[in-house]
Amino acid sequence: MPSVLVSLQWTTSGLDASTACPRARSRLWRSRNLRTGWRSDALVNSATRPLSLSGSEYRVLVEQAPILIWRSGLDMLCDYFNQRWLDFTGRTLEQEMGNGWAEGVHPDDFDRCLEIYTTHFRRQEAFEMEYRLRRHDGVYRWIFDRGVPFSIDGVFAGFIGSCADVHARVEAEQALEERRNEERARLQT
Repeated sequence: MPSVLVSLQWTTSGLDASTACPRARSRLWRSRNLRTGWRSDALVNSATRPLSLSGSEYRVLVEQAPILIWRSGLDMLCDYFNQRWLDFTGRTLEQEMGNGWAEGVHPDDFDRCLEIYTTHFRRQEAFEMEYRLRRHDGVYRWIFDRGVPFSIDGVFAGFIGSCADVHARVEAEQALEERRNEERARLQT
């Protein structure tokens, strides 16, 4: 059963509350499991109107999203990194451009990272990988990177990727695996 919005009319001393106090104008939200709550008209209207962002709003969205974003062109060279990426690495856009970003990849992960990227780029197929990337303080952090091909007017134009710091998860998985191995060794003796 779909959720239903029910408009309420409030009256106080014969006055319509929506005209006496615009903030009192609300809608009751009733869902299938009968939970109820109040939603203001502003929330309802913003949820139902088509999304339209200005250029500056779009830039804020891309630059301040809590993920690292990159883009590469047809030559496989990176031509864009968002501000979060630059803040994370502590490097300038000029330093990261082209293949400069790869200077921050951990040496043990570099060949695998490059192989995944180039193979999927040539096939124009999305990829996912994890590798260590040097943070601005010199510490390598595990990063989850997902890249997808993008098109302009239906023609392949390169890749766009987003990365998230997954270091805590990777360390927890490694610690758990070490404990399992220790337990197996203990049980075998």
